Amino acid sequence: MKVRPTADNVILRLLPREASTSSGIALVYIKGPSAKEYRKAEVLAVGPGHYDGCKHCGGTRGTFIPTTVRPGDVVLVDALGGQ
Repeated sequence: MKVRPTADNVILRLLPREASTSSGIALVYIKGPSAKEYRKAEVLAVGPGHYDGCKHCGGTRGTFIPTTVRPGDVVLVDALGGQ
């Protein structure tokens, strides 16, 4: 099955967490309600982009804004993003 995102949506694959950096520093992940946790993810597919403007509130379609990320890019996402 082939999945294609629409508008400016992206499909991501979460990458495994790193236990240490390349120089050997151990990474510790803080848990708790105040800890903001991010994960690395690889971009698998991207939508073409979106139009600037709101057609539902009486505005006209503005200019087309293409999506800036490309498949293969590595991005940071919220740990609970997409849920």
